[in-house]
Amino acid sequence: MNVAQGASLDLSEGRFSRFQQIRWWKQSVLSEARILVVGAGALGNEVLKNLALLGVGNVAVIDMDRIEASNLSRSVLFRETNEGELKSTVAARVAKEIYPAMNVHALVGNVLADVGLGMVVSVSALLLEEMSFHIYPKPIHTLYLFAVALAENVGYRQLNSMWRLIGLVRWLSGEKASWGDMTRVASWQSR
Repeated sequence: MNVAQGASLDLSEGRFSRFQQIRWWKQSVLSEARILVVGAGALGNEVLKNLALLGVGNVAVIDMDRIEASNLSRSVLFRETNEGELKSTVAARVAKEIYPAMNVHALVGNVLADVGLGMVVSVSALLLEEMSFHIYPKPIHTLYLFAVALAENVGYRQLNSMWRLIGLVRWLSGEKASWGDMTRVASWQSR
């Protein structure tokens, strides 16, 4: 029925009321969603803009680059005045302007090197080892190792890097180093 036939027209629509006309649409799912956007360049700009327009509640965006003039022709969230600023910071700020209720966090870094490569390598090595040798008799042991593989990237790797740096400085300075006596025994060696 249209307005001419006497239907009432509701002019007090909410921001997402048109989406909610779709029978299966659940705005609450989008409001509670947590999404990581890797890259705030041309594609990342479009993704962030659309997430803001859809009302996604929690977004983190990671990028390590700065805005250049050449980005302006394909990135809707950037302006000339943003030249030289960090892409992730500007994209997050503008997405929040589009949808103020969005919890958006800008992260500066390379997603592979800074955020996840260590975890991917650790977990992949563990999976390959278990698939090849079947060393761990109980699945819970593998789960423990997965937890350690993930946790080692938060603190231990940084500590290990510091130890390596100290060792390198000692080696460069000519200091005599010794590992001492080590005996290694693993369950797979006794088979």
